[in-house]
Amino acid sequence: MAAKKLFCECFFDASQSTGFHVDSAFERRLLAVGGETGKVDVASAFESGKRKAIEYLADSRSSCLVEADEEPPHALNRKALQIALSIALALNCKVVDEVQVMRKNITDGSSVSGFQRTALVATDGFIETPKGKVGIQSVALEEESAGIVEKSGSKDVYRLDRLGVPLVEIATAPDIQDGGHAKETAEKIGLLLRASGKAQRGIGSIRQDLNVSINGGERVELKGVQDLKLLPKIIDGEVERQKKVGVRNGGEVRRIVREESEFMRPLPGAARMYPETDVKPVAITQEMLASVGSITTVEDTVASLTLLGLSKQVALDLAKSTELSAFNQAVASSVDASTAAWGLLEVKPMLRREGIELREEQWRELFDAFAKGVFVRAALPDVARGMKGENRALAVVKEKRLEKFGEKKLRELVSSGKKLADIMRDHRLNVDVQELRRLLSK
Repeated sequence: MAAKKLFCECFFDASQSTGFHVDSAFERRLLAVGGETGKVDVASAFESGKRKAIEYLADSRSSCLVEADEEPPHALNRKALQIALSIALALNCKVVDEVQVMRKNITDGSSVSGFQRTALVATDGFIETPKGKVGIQSVALEEESAGIVEKSGSKDVYRLDRLGVPLVEIATAPDIQDGGHAKETAEKIGLLLRASGKAQRGIGSIRQDLNVSINGGERVELKGVQDLKLLPKIIDGEVERQKKVGVRNGGEVRRIVREESEFMRPLPGAARMYPETDVKPVAITQEMLASVGSITTVEDTVASLTLLGLSKQVALDLAKSTELSAFNQAVASSVDASTAAWGLLEVKPMLRREGIELREEQWRELFDAFAKGVFVRAALPDVARGMKGENRALAVVKEKRLEKFGEKKLRELVSSGKKLADIMRDHRLNVDVQELRRLLSK
């Protein structure tokens, strides 16, 4: 998905990240400075104390002087703000009256300027989970960091194509009871983000930072958690680690390496925040809120899909997948819901395992031919296999003799005295079993 950056006119397309071309490169050394309170944040001082040189690689197609910190930021991306507002409302949050951009000191090299721009959008929300209500403390809109290329003892290298992409940060209240509950909560929020249709897909596009503490102990923030299945194990392991070795005063930030953690830096605090004076605040008006589109929740999607005759489990699988749009197109083209879901959720992955990947327009052509009665449901996988490359559906059906038998041919088979099982054994890929049963029942 291509995304316009938060404070400039550049775009970043994750699908084209392998085509990164270095137009320019430059170095920085980042120093810790005081925040709004005048104090230097302990985490910023820790990273700055490493005294590393940071090299930044730039591609002019995806970054400009704003990313290089050589030009002031442009106005806040209004489309990104609208998306953040729609997510906040779906999380039952209270939207702020005015969005004010702040700077958050970060001196680990992931931002050229030495700070990340962030803006509070909403507070005091909640979601319902199987183990009860979980509060949403805040929803913020902020900049993505630069991408790491290489880290060494004296010098780190980053690329700037990702820097500045809009991120929505959602902070939950300390209502999560255990590792399993954390997984359920993360899944619920992740499905809401996907339902918005604006979130990037794939591993790493939605990241979880876990804050874990035990009674009487300091807080530890775990970064780099991407696989939701590992959440319970990682959290349980961190609890045991804290019981054994404790946590340094002031808390820690640790990175996840496989299923364990290693120390990164002290836990940052409020001292790292100060106002962004180069970006004007944005007043949130009633007209702006009224124009924000609503997000259809997974629960609502499942309910509508079951009305089409799908089982609740198939409807849930479809709602959680990337195939919902293709499913809706197929149903709109008169493909029955059961066949469309089966084709996209079962046949498509099966073909992918066989090394066959049809394009989106090929699936539309396949479903269109089925809807017109060219072939029967049982033949769909074979027709799809034959479409590998540039082959057309109608040509495949003709070549493989997969044409659907018409009523005249079915009557001939019925009048021959054959039973349903015998006809289906010999002509399974050409006969609609429901039509055959109807003729046999007369």
